[in-house]
Amino acid sequence: MGLWSSAVRGEGMRAGRNDHGAIVTLIILMTTWRTLFRFVAGRPMLGDRHRSTDATFLRAGTRVLRPNDRPPTWWAYLPEWRRAAVRFAAVLVLVAGAWWSVTGSLFGSVAHSVISAGALAVMAAGAWFLVVRIDGKVRQAKHEHGMTGPLRAALAPILGVSPREVRVHLPRKNLVIDQKAGDGS
Repeated sequence: MGLWSSAVRGEGMRAGRNDHGAIVTLIILMTTWRTLFRFVAGRPMLGDRHRSTDATFLRAGTRVLRPNDRPPTWWAYLPEWRRAAVRFAAVLVLVAGAWWSVTGSLFGSVAHSVISAGALAVMAAGAWFLVVRIDGKVRQAKHEHGMTGPLRAALAPILGVSPREVRVHLPRKNLVIDQKAGDGS
């Protein structure tokens, strides 16, 4: 029997077989340590060979490392410290939720109050982020529908191209709309 096959079958964990049990325990401890380090550091959980952008701990990703692979998600472009903060926030919310489900009280002692207040702050920040993001998408869609869309449709026949090929950039912050001119007065 080989060392690996006997360790995989669990023979190393049986009484009297101390040599392979130590190897299996060492493999489990190293895997746990590596996974915990990746989680805390904000690294890709599957390892560096699964890194899809050039993001580092302090710098956001700007380019794709493997262009023939699937396009990276927004998560891959985040700096690793932000990924770690999101992971810690998720753990904080889960711990507070588990504490609340077990005890029925969020604010029992000072430590529980700190954890609960942190979890509530994380949930409030997440809700605020969602509202701001959805509002931005709605405003962008309204801008596209009311301003740039009709302009592209009007310019396309003049340029002799499809409306999808016309690129128009009208920054919302620079537009001044005269309300009285639209009323006809």
